[in-house]
Formats: sequence, structure tokens, C-alpha cells
Amino acid sequence: MSTQKIDTTVKRYNIMIAAIQETRWQGFKIFDTGDYTVCYSGSNEHNLFGTGFMIHKRVKDHMLNFELVDKHICYLKLQGKFLNVTIICVHAPTENNDDIVKSSFYDRSDRIYDTIPKHDAVIIMGDMNTEVSKDPLTSCTGICSLCEIANDNGDRLCDFATSKDLIISNTMFPHKKYSSSNLDIPRWTDS
Repeated sequence: MSTQKIDTTVKRYNIMIAAIQETRWQGFKIFDTGDYTVCYSGSNEHNLFGTGFMIHKRVKDHMLNFELVDKHICYLKLQGKFLNVTIICVHAPTENNDDIVKSSFYDRSDRIYDTIPKHDAVIIMGDMNTEVSKDPLTSCTGICSLCEIANDNGDRLCDFATSKDLIISNTMFPHKKYSSSNLDIPRWTDS
């Protein structure tokens, strides 16, 4: 996706900080585009993956640090009035990846989280590639998940969230029910 498309979208919704995934940009870079500063880390081998942030110019002065970890994880530290805020942007492996790749991702996430000062507010944003269940026995989820049964990635995310005393916030509020539409494609027939 081009920065112009992202810039237009975040402006339309008046977003001050956007966590972006699957940028497919190579390397590491910080640059300005319109009213935003883009900080990202991507793959060096291919135009795959990549995480980053778009930070509005009104928030940029509060930026203390941007750290890239790898093509799947980066984080941003902001100075707040009473406490600092650390936002971790992630792009988790898909359900189809093997257990070693998934475990490595959550091990890195765990280590990063543990380096953040305890008095910082922490927000983890991104594409977790999960299906989290509505299980009321889980302390990290609410009843508004869109899935009845968790997949392996969902279980891993719940384990991570529970171990860090976090909540999976998109399971805490109702979601709009999107109507699906089918596209009827006429069949070509020989007459």
C-alpha cells in the first residue's frame, strides 16, 4: 500500500497514531509524508512483512524513541503528561506457520514487553492473525469475540495476554455485523 493511500485514510478518520503492518517496504526508515511521520522496519530480503507507525505532527514532539526489532515487531515510546506510553506494533505469524516460528515470535514479544519500564502504559497493536474465543473463563477476553472456538494462534495470544495481565480489547465491545455479498459471475456457454 502506498503512503499516499495510508495518509488519506488516517486523515479521514483523524488518527493521531496508526500502527501499520505488511508494509512490504525494505529496510528501516523514518520519513515525513504530509502531516505524518512514518517510522518502519521491513524485510531486507523480500518485499514481505514490515511493521511501523504513522505519527501525526501534533504527536511527533512527544516521541521519545522508535525501536525496530525485526520485520514483525517494532515499538514506539511517547512521553505522556503523567506517564510514558509504549506502543508495540506486531504482525504475528499466520496459523499455517510451524510452531517454531510462532513460538519464536511470542518469545521475542515476551522479551520486548519485559524490557518496558513497569510504570509505562503499554498498548500492543497489530495483526495478530488469531481467532480468539468467547470463552468466559479466560481473564483476558470479553464476550464479544467473533469466534466461538480459538485457533492455535488465539490460544497463544491468550496465554501471552494472561501472563502479562493484559486484555484483548477487541473482544470487549460489540462489533458491527458486516453483511457479506456474493458476486454472481455469469457462466460463458457455447450456444
